[in-house]
Amino acid sequence: MIGLLSPLSLLTVTWCVAGGVAWIALALPDTFDLIPLFMARSGIDPSRFGLLGGLWLIVAALSAVTGSLAAQLVAAPRTGFRIGFSPDRVVRRVEIMTRLFVGITLIWIALCVPKAGGPAHFLHLAEEEPAILRAILLDNTLFPGMRLAYGALPALACLAAGLLASGALSRIGKRRAWRIVVLSGLCLVILPIVLSQRILLMQFLVSAWLAWSLARGRLRGLLLLPLLIGLFCGIWFLREALTNPTLSDPVFDVAKQKLAFYFVNDMWNSFAPFESDIPHALGAVSFRGPLILLSLDGAYDATFPAQIEALDKARGGGESSFFSAPYVDFGPFGGALFVALSVFLAQMLFQSARSHLLGAVLYAQIGAALLFAPHGNYMLHQNLLFGALCILWLCRGTRRRRAAQLQEEVHHAPA
Repeated sequence: MIGLLSPLSLLTVTWCVAGGVAWIALALPDTFDLIPLFMARSGIDPSRFGLLGGLWLIVAALSAVTGSLAAQLVAAPRTGFRIGFSPDRVVRRVEIMTRLFVGITLIWIALCVPKAGGPAHFLHLAEEEPAILRAILLDNTLFPGMRLAYGALPALACLAAGLLASGALSRIGKRRAWRIVVLSGLCLVILPIVLSQRILLMQFLVSAWLAWSLARGRLRGLLLLPLLIGLFCGIWFLREALTNPTLSDPVFDVAKQKLAFYFVNDMWNSFAPFESDIPHALGAVSFRGPLILLSLDGAYDATFPAQIEALDKARGGGESSFFSAPYVDFGPFGGALFVALSVFLAQMLFQSARSHLLGAVLYAQIGAALLFAPHGNYMLHQNLLFGALCILWLCRGTRRRRAAQLQEEVHHAPA
């Protein structure tokens, strides 16, 4: 059953769901009567759902299958599950970093309250003018790169969930891990309301579940999945009630149709590049996350303005999907190779995830990103990359100490 968490399985599930929901929404215009309005707002032309886009999705899917099979052929035999570092030391460091990042986020929001006109006006903007509130928040970050602080919270909570599932924590360590999960969860529940950061909430829920299941060696918490889905939908409905106050339809209907529109928009972004002449972006789409992380996105945009302008015209809201972005960047052959290589590396990490905890936590980040594949290439998103770096740094020091302790024990062992 744990094989259902492989990269190919996750990609199959997410593309079937995205394609199915988009098809239903477009096939039932009477039921989804707000979809044309949302599409018009985003400049989405249904005629761009063409044959070439469908053929490319098939080619990309076959490339993903090729990458997965290649990784399975070269993967080393699986060994018993191990931890490889001191769990209690790691969870203590994770708690410190979580409190730091949550503190930065809360201070940032608190300092923006006066700039929004006080608490009452802040809440009013959250309810009536969320776009204005978002602009105020983003224009008043505490320092460059500050948004990575709350962007890393899903990764830290995922690491805590994996440590809990391993069963290797002491009683104090378990309390710390639960505090990390609860504190991160509360912060990530607030952010979608004031800043529309719903992807981070999904990343937290999905990656924590993946890490828990991989650490246990089998699918766990299946009965909790409806509860988690209900939590996300509740946040979604609340957010849509705030962002669409002018629509006369009931809140539930608006939120339902807006969710369906997101799937339509994602699928449109996968088809649109094939219905217009776009110069290849040379990595600007697929590697946007690393460019932002290294503060090179502005330099790239200034160097290749024609590509950026063409990209803006060829997509609706959001970004190009995991399958279409490589084509936009590198063309058909380079795009197919990029997809195959990405899935190859993800499958190799999945094999590692079944053998040790660090691999399980890192793959949980990738697995969650693969579930967002129709929405964008989140495998290389700056938040995921920074979160993965935090995980590696938190575990690195304790792994060195653990290795030194083992070496000392061997050195002093009686002959």
